[in-house]
Amino acid sequence: MIAPARAGELARLWLLKQRDGVPIADAAAAAVAHKLVDGLAMFVIVAPIPLCLPDLPAWVGRAIGIGALIAIAVFGALYVAVGRIRGEGRTSWLARFIAGMHVLRSPRRLWLVLAAQLVAWAADLGMIACVLAAVGIDLPLPAGLLILFMLNVTLVVPTPGHLGALEVGVFAATRLLGVPDERALAFALLYHACLIVPILVAGLALELPLLLGRTPAPD
Repeated sequence: MIAPARAGELARLWLLKQRDGVPIADAAAAAVAHKLVDGLAMFVIVAPIPLCLPDLPAWVGRAIGIGALIAIAVFGALYVAVGRIRGEGRTSWLARFIAGMHVLRSPRRLWLVLAAQLVAWAADLGMIACVLAAVGIDLPLPAGLLILFMLNVTLVVPTPGHLGALEVGVFAATRLLGVPDERALAFALLYHACLIVPILVAGLALELPLLLGRTPAPD
């Protein structure tokens, strides 16, 4: 959350290797598989936006459709690749990385992960609705879906703690919805705080030995 340019993603792989003995290829495969299923779940959640908000510009619906097609294409390619790599039994780093995404070929695990991600997105949507109400913005639930979609598109930009990127996404959505900028800014700041403060507090509490340089060596 605090590292620049999403360096925390790399730090996570390194820590899993150093402290828990998880091979980097396996940890990276799990992270990529998670991002892919997370993206698929998001597009399932935001798919009704063009139907529920017909007055939006046509490019919003096209963006959702293109993003969903890309996610499905990547999923299909990896699904085939995982099966072939596993079948050939290769041992290269790339082969281990692709084979590590075996969750994509396990229907039971895949549906469980997808269900968990849908619940997570629904919770995020609920938080957006609560923060909108807290700052006095009266919008229907589909408008919250639009905000959720737009801010996650801009979160692709690697900034520490999503600073700036999240606010840009919020403004992109709220201006389409006709929300005054001052209220949109109030929403963006409060939502951002609700998003990162609990993670930072929990992270600092759980990883204080790491920050103090006292991380124990793996057994």
